[in-house]
Amino acid sequence: MAIEGASYPSGLDPATYGPFGTSDPAEGDDFIKNTREILKNTFANISGAVTATQDEMNYLDLTALGTAQNSKAITVGATGGCDASAVTWSNLGTVTTVDINGGSVDGASVGTASPSSGIFTVLQSTVNFSLATGSTVTAILDEDAMSTNSATALATQQSIKAYVDAQTGAISSGVIAQLQSNYAASYTVTGTYADAVSQSITPSSASNKVKVTITGYITLAASQNCTALWKVQKAGVDLLSEVSHYLANGAAEVEAVPISVSYVDSPATTEAKTYALQMYYTGTNAPTGTHLSIVLEEITV
Repeated sequence: MAIEGASYPSGLDPATYGPFGTSDPAEGDDFIKNTREILKNTFANISGAVTATQDEMNYLDLTALGTAQNSKAITVGATGGCDASAVTWSNLGTVTTVDINGGSVDGASVGTASPSSGIFTVLQSTVNFSLATGSTVTAILDEDAMSTNSATALATQQSIKAYVDAQTGAISSGVIAQLQSNYAASYTVTGTYADAVSQSITPSSASNKVKVTITGYITLAASQNCTALWKVQKAGVDLLSEVSHYLANGAAEVEAVPISVSYVDSPATTEAKTYALQMYYTGTNAPTGTHLSIVLEEITV
């Protein structure tokens, strides 16, 4: 009987499975020695019992390094990467640390089950940005004159400073050319916007500014409720966005909500312009505007 002298199972000839009964006993020894050598070479690092079944061992059928396939072991390539795009993870369990350097996370809600915090180098939204309450933010604008006048856009620090400096600088460097004012002790608010108190001014120069200062109160009697709204207009055009207050009083309460606003306008004309505090309400009971005052100061520039 010829001994194959193989080093691994692949070197064995399936047709040769001796020794046979007529073989030289020495060949039987050589056959046993060769078999032990094959086992030793093949399982050189096995130092204990292997209890995995053939099915379990078949799951360890490796793919190309750094890739993943269904019913295959996942491997990491020489550079430490793994392309698992062919795999759908049904549940990753608890992951302590995630480092995502590219790509996208689609359809995922982060921190909804348990409040969490995140640190981002760049936080980018392709649609809009929303917090728990308040307006949805659609942009961050850098406009020194705040010309967009958006209710959903934030302003940069530089544009806020430039706008404030432009307004306060004009006032601090100017002289009051004239002052006009009006006062209403009481005004019953109606269900449509109307002037609660107003005043006209005719600027002496188109380059001058007009500082508008309005103060007063919105009051509601006991056991009543409503939503009171007000805004500031110039010649029928809104200067300041609408402000609303919900008032709901108990049996012994009379609620008074203060109104206090100051605005610097650039009318760019020498024609008379009328500035007004407009008010209206929705709900069950009509509130009252009390001690309403409007002061117009023309500031030379």
